[in-house]
Amino acid sequence: MTDGTHDTGNGPVLPSADAGPRRWGVLGSFAWAVLSIVLALIAEAIAVGIWAFRVGYRSAREGRSPDLDTEFFEKLATSGDVTSLSQFLGTPVGLLVIWTAVRLRKGSTFQEYLGWRDPGGQALIFWSFAALFCALATDVVGQVLEVDMGGAQLVEEVQSAEWGWMLVVAVVVLAPLSEETLFRGFLFEPLRASVAGPVATVLLTASIWTFIHVQYDFPTLCSLFLLGVLLGTARVRTNSLVVPLVMHGCWNAGALAAAWLIASSP
Repeated sequence: MTDGTHDTGNGPVLPSADAGPRRWGVLGSFAWAVLSIVLALIAEAIAVGIWAFRVGYRSAREGRSPDLDTEFFEKLATSGDVTSLSQFLGTPVGLLVIWTAVRLRKGSTFQEYLGWRDPGGQALIFWSFAALFCALATDVVGQVLEVDMGGAQLVEEVQSAEWGWMLVVAVVVLAPLSEETLFRGFLFEPLRASVAGPVATVLLTASIWTFIHVQYDFPTLCSLFLLGVLLGTARVRTNSLVVPLVMHGCWNAGALAAAWLIASSP
């Protein structure tokens, strides 16, 4: 190739460092990341309030008062509609913060800063199948060890969702878009360009990404950490955010499809 890339058999591998866009430093990047997460959580809390208001309004129309008991909050935690609303409100807010941070760096574009590059079809197919294989392997390990890898909660979300299409978009598109833009996009290059280097960057971003999923139990968190390492490795190997984004979507799509099959089985 004539643009400085080379092919390793898994698609083009680009140079590991970006000289073009002016980026925030490590501390500045983390400050913006925290702001993005906090504001997205506030938006998600508003989504929870909308869902609770809807439940209360429906109960009032039926002539009964809503039961704000333990069962109510258990339904809240596993509601597919709450998950959907949270992503539909939280994702735009989080992305807006990242967009603002990039815009404040003169001479930087959103695409260059985050690594929105065409990785090539071969690399995209290879890493997507790697994600699907790991998702299948995780499920098999969970069945052998008789531990839940997060599938039970997803099944409950599917069963409770009144707006199925919103759940699909939230899980397969919005969640990967928001999380990969932040962790394998906005935070990744400043960390890799620092003394951390690529290996530590992959492990650190995978650890932080796993930490924000504290609603899951330990086995699920372990599988998420391994997925985060795989996503970060793909980001380093291809130097493209598109690859981990598509991989994350494939992983979630496979998990959602399995949950839907279980929920619809007699």
